[in-house]
Amino acid sequence: AASRRVHQFTSQEMGNTVWAFAKLAFCEEALLNSIADQAMDRISDFNSQELSNTAFSFATLSINHPPLMAKIAVVAREKVLEGKSDNQMLSNTAWAFAKLQVSDEPLFQTISAAAIKSSRNFVPQGLSNLAWAMATTLKKDEALLAAIREQSQAKLPILNTQDLANTLWAWAKLEKFDSEFFSQLSSAAQHLLPNFNPQSLANSAWAFASLLILDKPFLRSIGEAARLSIADFNVQALSNITWSFARLDILDDKLFSAVASEALRKVPQFDAQAVSNMSWSFANDPLSRALSAAAVAKQAELTTQEISNLAWAQARIYCVDMNLCNALADRAILRAPNLNKQELSVLAWAFATMAHVHRPLLHALADQIEQRIDELGPLEVANSTWAFAKVAFSHEPVLAALATASEATVWPKGPDSNDSEKNDSMAPNGVYSVVWSAWRTTQPILARTMAQRSLVSVDRGAGGSEADRLSTLMEPLVEGV
Repeated sequence: AASRRVHQFTSQEMGNTVWAFAKLAFCEEALLNSIADQAMDRISDFNSQELSNTAFSFATLSINHPPLMAKIAVVAREKVLEGKSDNQMLSNTAWAFAKLQVSDEPLFQTISAAAIKSSRNFVPQGLSNLAWAMATTLKKDEALLAAIREQSQAKLPILNTQDLANTLWAWAKLEKFDSEFFSQLSSAAQHLLPNFNPQSLANSAWAFASLLILDKPFLRSIGEAARLSIADFNVQALSNITWSFARLDILDDKLFSAVASEALRKVPQFDAQAVSNMSWSFANDPLSRALSAAAVAKQAELTTQEISNLAWAQARIYCVDMNLCNALADRAILRAPNLNKQELSVLAWAFATMAHVHRPLLHALADQIEQRIDELGPLEVANSTWAFAKVAFSHEPVLAALATASEATVWPKGPDSNDSEKNDSMAPNGVYSVVWSAWRTTQPILARTMAQRSLVSVDRGAGGSEADRLSTLMEPLVEGV
């Protein structure tokens, strides 16, 4: 009945109707599309609140109506420029366009300028919505971020769980390393953690791990809160919180045990990325087996990063599943031209560590490494050289290319390189890997050159105790080649 009468609705009635459907989380798409069509014809009648309510409601229900959003963007910008908008309209409109992934740079810039001027009057939810919108669209507006930071600090005592979690997540998503701000946010969040929902707990942990900010007391509190509500975690939240604790090297046996039990129940729901993250993080045998089976089933969906992560995880915990390894090898061969330098060397290292000699994969990796040898850094050169030597893989062109690259990375500009130039050189451990590899593959000239150069480097004081230890290990190799 409402659909037939939409043409009679006023702008307020249209705005109120879509808002009501959004509030009830009830998506009546035919009616909403009818309202959208009518709203476009009469968009100039909408005031700022009706515009933002309409955009916010469509975004809440995940209905993207591009023509309507384009009209709203034009009129909303005019309202802001005329000073006919309040702070809620600014934050809700920014949030709605970000949620629907609709980019309108003139509208965003206008909202940003207005929000900076009136930031002192924003409620915490408005501030966190603006931060979330920027992070979702990857817009790093430094002036607006500074205003949000300042006002969030001023309002810390009244920030709620979602405000805190969204702000942490936004800063990490935008790669804004700010340990002082994170410390303030974690202090404010500490006593509220029992009220955090699973997504907020996982996102908060992910924020700290993504920026490598180690706050063990706060993260252990997150772990405790997560363990108590683990049954409510979806697969993404399980994956993110596990990855976060593993990345920061925080061992929480109770949390990991709870995650493992819950993940086993939900393995069929895991997508390729979740499988990769969990395998990377876990050394729990039953879970590893279940994740391996899931990864084999979803192998066609794996990205190159997920392929290398899964291979690394298998090698790191030495939990070798031949079906998974062969599936990863087959996918890596198909995607070989798309593998980046790190993925190439990680795959070579992982299969060598597992002593899994998959010759078609080794040939594919060798061909790519030889072609792109100039892209490889010292770490990739050392790991690739070691890997091919470890499995006694003979491929003269790639071994020659790696030998040349190895010599060049001991001292990029000779023994008198300055400190900044030495930062681009191979670490002592990498040099030892190459020396050992050259010795194993009977390349005595390379072995002696690398070893002698690294010993001179140690004598010159570059390396400390680790270099001294490697010097002791390499001296017999120098004598033996």
